[in-house]
Amino acid sequence: MNRIIKAAAIAATAGLGVIGTTGAASAANPANPTISWTGNGFSAAGTLNSVPSPVSDGGTGQFATWDKDGSAVDANDGYLLWVLTANGATSAKINLPDGPHDMIKVGGTFKFASEYFSKAELMGGASATYTGTAKNVNLTVSHGQVGFDTNVPSGVTWDGQSGTVGKDAVGDITDPSFTFERAFHTETWWVSSNGGQYHRDQDVRNAYAVTATPILGDETGNVVGWSLTMGAYVSFEGAYSGAPFVGYTDDGGAFSGFAGHVQTATEFLKMNGTTLQSKITLQSDTRPAL
Repeated sequence: MNRIIKAAAIAATAGLGVIGTTGAASAANPANPTISWTGNGFSAAGTLNSVPSPVSDGGTGQFATWDKDGSAVDANDGYLLWVLTANGATSAKINLPDGPHDMIKVGGTFKFASEYFSKAELMGGASATYTGTAKNVNLTVSHGQVGFDTNVPSGVTWDGQSGTVGKDAVGDITDPSFTFERAFHTETWWVSSNGGQYHRDQDVRNAYAVTATPILGDETGNVVGWSLTMGAYVSFEGAYSGAPFVGYTDDGGAFSGFAGHVQTATEFLKMNGTTLQSKITLQSDTRPAL
């Protein structure tokens, strides 16, 4: 199921002022007691304690029409199965970052299959409200799975003009800055009348801005890649090295003729200054065997 959690929705849910502890009703509204979720079902590190295969909606029947288009759940979908044990309760709602939901009575418990949320997203905001007088109240995540993005780019390379560079990201990359650089290296070779070999080199680097559009995972909503398009030219730098000038000799001989040229081009795609991809192309080498 596609999902991008809005920060505003999370903040709004967290601001409900839910109070109460496991097994205790909220003093603010004794007619509709509230129990806060305290992390049950997740490890201290934030991973699910139970990830069954195949997926299971706990008998709620929700997976039959799970996706937004009404289709059934598939093996890639992320979800959490919530279970509220509240002996004596007549109905229940669960409050999650995407809003409140009616829970479904299954046997002696109330259950609800929700989209996947991380432990960090849920702590301090997830809760359940029920009607009636209940005892032995407990709210837990029975099981679930994170979900798997099926649109992570792979095997796609930057061609110097446009393309996609995949990043298998666990979470959103903040403030990415992409640049594309072309570096040209040219060598001019010559020989002296005494057989000396010389060359003068020129290095030029051009930098271009890159327009980057994030590719969001079809399941997690995380950034899994970037659609990149060449942007405007932004900078230039160049330098010479090798012999002080073309035709220079220092072996007592005179300039005797050119001995070919070498030119290479290197392309760098960088994100936040780190090279993601580079390609070196030998454009020409006209030197004879020296």
